[in-house]
Parts: sequence; C-alpha cells; structure tokens
Amino acid sequence: MTELERNASSAVVLVSSCDAYQDVWHPFFTLFFRYWPDCPFPVYLISNHSNYPDNRVIPILVGEDRGWATNTRMALSKIPAPYIIYLQEDYLLDRSVNTKKILELIEYMQQTHAGCLRLYPCPGPDVSIPDNEEVGIISQNAEYRVSLQAAIWDKKILESLLINGETAWHMEILGTLRSRMLDAPFYSVKSAALAYFCTAVVRGKWKKEAIEFCDREGIKIDLSKRPIEGLTGNNLNDIKNLIDSEKFKEAELALAEARAQDPNSPDLLNLQSVLKIHMGDNEGAKAILFDLIKRLPTYFPAYNNLALLLWDGGDIENAVRYFEEALRISNFDRSVVLSYGDMLFSHKKYAKAKELYVSFLKTNPNDPEIRLLLQKDEGVLEKVRKLGHVVEKIK
Repeated sequence: MTELERNASSAVVLVSSCDAYQDVWHPFFTLFFRYWPDCPFPVYLISNHSNYPDNRVIPILVGEDRGWATNTRMALSKIPAPYIIYLQEDYLLDRSVNTKKILELIEYMQQTHAGCLRLYPCPGPDVSIPDNEEVGIISQNAEYRVSLQAAIWDKKILESLLINGETAWHMEILGTLRSRMLDAPFYSVKSAALAYFCTAVVRGKWKKEAIEFCDREGIKIDLSKRPIEGLTGNNLNDIKNLIDSEKFKEAELALAEARAQDPNSPDLLNLQSVLKIHMGDNEGAKAILFDLIKRLPTYFPAYNNLALLLWDGGDIENAVRYFEEALRISNFDRSVVLSYGDMLFSHKKYAKAKELYVSFLKTNPNDPEIRLLLQKDEGVLEKVRKLGHVVEKIK
C-alpha cells in the first residue's frame, strides 16, 4: 500500500444534513459523484430517519433532531477514521476534484499534526508558510478560525470543539474562541481544493443563482419543498405597509395580485396569515401557518407566528415548542428572540429569558435593544433574589 492509499483509508467524507433538507440531497449527490467520480473515501450522510437511495452513500441516522452539534457528535462516534472531510448538503460541487491533491493535503495534516485544513478559503489563511505555496496558517486570533466550509478535520479536534445543543452558527463563533486554546495548527488552502457553489440554501430558501446553476447542470429542483430567496421583496414591503396602516382591503387585493404571480411563495402566505390576525381571524391564520409548516418545515417565520398565536390563545406549552423550533431552524433570528423573550418575560420566566438573550448576545454583542432587555431581565431577577432572602429571614 502506497502512502497516498494509506491516506485514503484514514479519512471519510461526512455530509452534514437532516431530514428537513432531504430535497437538497438529489442535487448535492448528483453533482458530488459527477465531479468526484474517483472519490476514494467512504461517503457518510447525517440524517434523522431517512436514507438517500444510493448504495455509495452510507446513512448515519441520529434520530430525533437534537441540534447541529449534538447530531454531529453522535455521527462522529460512529466513524472509525481519524480524519473527516466535512461538507454540508448545500455545497454543490461545480468542477472536478483533484483526488491526488486531497490525499496530499491529508498527508500534510498528518505530518504537521494539524487540527483542521480548510479546503475552501472562506475565509482563507492570514499567515504564509515559507515552504508551502498552496497552504497558509489560520492564526489563533483570526476571525472565523473555525468555519464550517469544506475542510479536513482531525476527528478528535472537531469533537473537542463541539458543545451539545449548539447550532452550526454558534460553532463558528464560539468554536473559534475555544479553538484559540488548542496547540494544533489550523490551515487553509489559498485557492479552492474543493470548489463548490457557496452556499446554495440560505435561511431555508434556495438562492436564485443556485437554481440557475442546477438548471445549467440539467438538475431539476423540486420547488414545492423549498422557496427561492427574494422573489417578492418589493411586493412584501408594500403589503406589510398596507397591513401596518390598517388598509386591509387594499392589502387583500395586493396579496391576491402577488399570489397570482407567485402562488407558492411562503412569504406571501405568511403575510396572508398576518393579515388574517389583524382582521381577527386567528383560526384562519393558524390554518395557513400549519399548512406552511407541513409543506415547508424549514420556513421559520411560520413557526414564529404560530407561536405568537398560541401564546395569545393561552397555549403556552405549545407556544414554547414552536418558538424553540423557530430558534433552531433560524439560528437565533433576532425577530424570534424578541418575540420569544417577550413571552418568557411576561410569564415571569426570567431565567429562561436571560439565557435566551445571553445566547443571542454572544454572537451579536452590539445589539442595543437586546442588551437593554437583558439588563431589564437581570434587574427583575435581582429583585426576586433579594425578596427571597427577606422571606427566608422572616421564616
């Protein structure tokens, strides 16, 4: 066995995904095997309960979704290889992969005991290596030292950076801070060793350019499962303004006209539910939102609005459940944090509200409104604590 053959046996390709994104698997794997037909590594797919129907893809079924980091940790525990080539399901390869180059990069990692070698320079290295023109160092203080773009990872290093319950978004921000405590070097190529469309799905929606790319590649996308980003931005703002101005009839007409042009737009359906809420038809709004969630389980505004409706109806338990799902899907979208925090505070769940705000501020430290809400929440918690001490003394 040659050195390069040994390198091939020491790594696997790990595609991070979940069942909610299985509509993206077909374009991903079609392009993966088209542009990397001689891939020498086993190819694993993380999913919840579903398999991809191709015997070249090995499923790792993690069961109920417990968040990106927990799912990833469970998957890594089932992989014997010491190195992981990490990909995500919307990294659509757009040109041929040089297998020999990937094997050489694995060898370089082994020789230098590196923790990570990024295969797509986003961002790239910030320190040069005198004897290596293709690879540079990602310094310990570099922003996004941990990035979830395509990379070769030492499995033990990757495992050490995972915190159960964290999202991929948290991993890049907080994992970067944790990585600064490690001695293992982090590298990046200077030009892509694994080139792909970056990134095809954003906030649960296809990028228009990704759809066009797949069309050029002869790959049909099922748009009934996931919307295209930004098709109706101007219409949306106009309709929102009409609703906010309580011009409900005009809003109804504008919605009907917009939906005639784009009948499957989840943003327009979501706005229709908002209009129904403003007009007092909460049950009609719920019906729209439940249908949206059924058709598009990654469309987080529907979860957020449904949670608000359930809260308004006094169903706090289910409101919490839908808020938590909206947080998970959206990676702590600000609008969800504000709505959920408002509900928690109003129901005197001050500790939970604090946890929510602190988590958001870790990655958005300069948000003045959320910071003010945190201060207000901490002030109430302090009063509760002091009151508790007084009661204990009386006893």
